[in-house]
Amino acid sequence: MKRIFLLTLISFEVFASSSFGFLKLWEDPIGAVVYNAYDGLYPGKGGLPGTQVFMKEKMNFNISYSDWLLDLKYTQLKFSFKPLINSSIEVAMRYLDYGGFQGYDTLGQRIGDFTANDFALYLRYAYIHRSLIGIGLETGYATEKIKDKSASTFFAGFGLTVNKYPFVFGTGARNIGAKVKFNEEEFPIPFSYYLFTGYSFKGIPLKISLGLTFFQNDLRVDAALCWNIKKILDIFISYQIGQDFGPVSGLKAGLKLKYRNLNLNYGFFLTGDFGITNHIGIEYNIF
Repeated sequence: MKRIFLLTLISFEVFASSSFGFLKLWEDPIGAVVYNAYDGLYPGKGGLPGTQVFMKEKMNFNISYSDWLLDLKYTQLKFSFKPLINSSIEVAMRYLDYGGFQGYDTLGQRIGDFTANDFALYLRYAYIHRSLIGIGLETGYATEKIKDKSASTFFAGFGLTVNKYPFVFGTGARNIGAKVKFNEEEFPIPFSYYLFTGYSFKGIPLKISLGLTFFQNDLRVDAALCWNIKKILDIFISYQIGQDFGPVSGLKAGLKLKYRNLNLNYGFFLTGDFGITNHIGIEYNIF
């Protein structure tokens, strides 16, 4: 087994305290780097409710893989399409594999090996009003499992986006749901309220974006910029305020390589003593 995982066999306190925290993670490499500043750089591609109606493609298929902290493996699939020019539908799936653990009780006695994983399924719908305002809803189902214990919940979200070149603005809320009960304990899922804005400079291939995310007891700020080279390569960097890994780890970077209908996305960032996380993804677009 890869790691030693200390927990109380009776209460599973570590699992309960996670509170479906994986729902805070993003669905692809660019989002892992720029977070809620995503749609300020690429309107319609970040997955926030109400934004995907602004994507230029008729269909978009996105698959990505991330190597997170402590060898956590994170996979996502996302499919978006526009049945009408003024509406869009998106289906997304996330799977987070924690790998194998060696379990010990509070007395240091070995209690056996076990695995843990998280899963979430999303359905999003967006409608555009007067080619300017995107209104969106999302609903989803999530489950967490550790050893032979599990918990699941339904959740919802909504969003509003205004896309008026060279500006884009958006707001909304995600992970709205009831408390989850696990092993006689109840805890809330990570509700968040977000704001973002973006600006595309005229005459130069540069875009900037700012995202604010308000969690229950925390504020996260993401500032990002994206520079395009010959319309085939986007280089983006961001800085995040509101994490526990130290000031250096707030700096993140990535790239998007474009070839015809295919995009290759890559992102990485430092996490202090935990090392580097790597995120890679492939997009296929139908115009």
